[in-house]
Amino acid sequence: MKIGVKVGDVMTREFVFVSPNATVAECSKVMIAKKVGSLIVKSDHQLEGILTEGDVIKAIAKSKNLSKIKAKDVMSKKVLTVSPSADMYEALKKMRGKKIPSKIML
Repeated sequence: MKIGVKVGDVMTREFVFVSPNATVAECSKVMIAKKVGSLIVKSDHQLEGILTEGDVIKAIAKSKNLSKIKAKDVMSKKVLTVSPSADMYEALKKMRGKKIPSKIML
């Protein structure tokens, strides 16, 4: 089933990137400054993972010192991607199949 709305019609094109070696404290400050709930983690133009608000909360639960925990230690490494030309219905179906909450990605 298609709904006629493409992922590219609703996605952001201004991704916010951090290094895998950025601390969770630094990442939290970037999230607040940029008003985003997730950061793309990359090195040398290579996607390494994604760091979400949920990952930050998990880091807080494990340790109070976020300046010693790096993004690479708590980020999600398996990143699901879809083409901007993909239909939104198909993208959401793919996300559900991997048990990714759609509110995180939208």
